[in-house]
Amino acid sequence: GTPFPHYWKRCVGSGHMLLGTREDWRTHLKLAVEELGFQGIRGHGILDDDMSVLPKRGADYEFYNVDQVLDYLKLLNVKPVVELSFMPRALVSCGQPGQPTCGYAFNNNGGYKGLIMPPDNFGDWYEL
Repeated sequence: GTPFPHYWKRCVGSGHMLLGTREDWRTHLKLAVEELGFQGIRGHGILDDDMSVLPKRGADYEFYNVDQVLDYLKLLNVKPVVELSFMPRALVSCGQPGQPTCGYAFNNNGGYKGLIMPPDNFGDWYEL
């Protein structure tokens, strides 16, 4: 018969990229690559606040956690699909008196806080 193409080996979803800093996640990904042949991974939140890229407005960028995740993917020869889905809090004015309420993904339920608002200045977002 006709061979069944294994599309799932090309790319799988991960969740938010902070997971890539965890040793248990890394162990499972390595196993999945070795035993199932995964070639790529998609994850959101590479610039989320929990990745600590921009701790406050005007601060220097800190790509330590981003580098840790991407370097590990490179080590495994796994191609990242980088999703620029959520906004760092430092680029948005919200939640203070006279400002709009901060809008988060998943109706602000649970511990994960993906900010879904546009930046105050798209130039700052572009620079990042």
